[in-house]
Amino acid sequence: MTENRPRGNRIDDLFELLSDSHRRATIHLLARRERPIGVEQLAERIASQTWDDPSHEDVRRMHISLQHTHLPKLDDADVVECDFDAQRVEFTNWRPIEEGWQEARSWFERLDESSQHRSETP
Repeated sequence: MTENRPRGNRIDDLFELLSDSHRRATIHLLARRERPIGVEQLAERIASQTWDDPSHEDVRRMHISLQHTHLPKLDDADVVECDFDAQRVEFTNWRPIEEGWQEARSWFERLDESSQHRSETP
């Protein structure tokens, strides 16, 4: 998530990043690993969480979805590091998510203060 952006954009980025169940599953799986994982293996694991008995086609679709949509978004946010040539991905850090969440909390607190101030004004 890019620094020095207009207020609210990091919050929007965070909620967009976490809005998809496959991205949340990817973060969860990768954060628990100490080493990189192959994109195909990741696709198999997420497909197994998504469908009771995923077919080869389900895993293929998941791989394509990860490769072209979910992993680039997570990589752009600096949550994961992808080596698309080697077809490997690894978790990098929670900081972008934590910073976005902290900004969201601050925004909600300011909103509460503003609402309280308006209700107290005669």
